[in-house]
Amino acid sequence: MPPKKKTAAKKKDGKKGSGDGLELSPEDKVKHLQCQIDSLQAQLATRTEMASSATCNREEMRQKMMEAKEQHDKEKETSLAVVRDMTRQYNAMKEQCLNKIND
Repeated sequence: MPPKKKTAAKKKDGKKGSGDGLELSPEDKVKHLQCQIDSLQAQLATRTEMASSATCNREEMRQKMMEAKEQHDKEKETSLAVVRDMTRQYNAMKEQCLNKIND
């Protein structure tokens, strides 16, 4: 195998460059940072709106769930009342039949 080639020499001044080696002027830095600020503020506003919307949706769903639970409980109580009534009627008819047979 041939020997490996050496990579490019390290920077001697120790500064971390942006890659292209250009230094921004103070005015350009200010513009760049202002753009970053504007972008971050827009992201914050978007995420705040999303959080607010999610909170509102959560409350709506919670309300719907409570209403559905109440409706379920009413239906269950109605069903139970019907079963009780039918059982009572059955027992009354059974008793009548037994009384007729025994008389």
